[in-house]
Amino acid sequence: MTTPDARRERWQRSADHKIAHGFHVETDPAFLSWIEEWIAGNITIKEVQTRYAALLMSRDKAGISTKHQVVTALIEQIGRELPGAADDRI
Repeated sequence: MTTPDARRERWQRSADHKIAHGFHVETDPAFLSWIEEWIAGNITIKEVQTRYAALLMSRDKAGISTKHQVVTALIEQIGRELPGAADDRI
């Protein structure tokens, strides 16, 4: 099990890395609130992925273009780098 500090550090480091290399990182308030819920241990990273996929589908249906592949990769990277993070809850 990881701590909220470890999850926040992992998220920030991953996001900073993507930004430093010119990639888009999702700024939608709903998405960021899900990240905060994950950091707090209230939901799993898998739940963040599920919610984010639904958000992307709603955008696609509305014809709103996004650069979601980078965020999806970022979430998957966190899942790989923090063993057990997909099931982590406090």
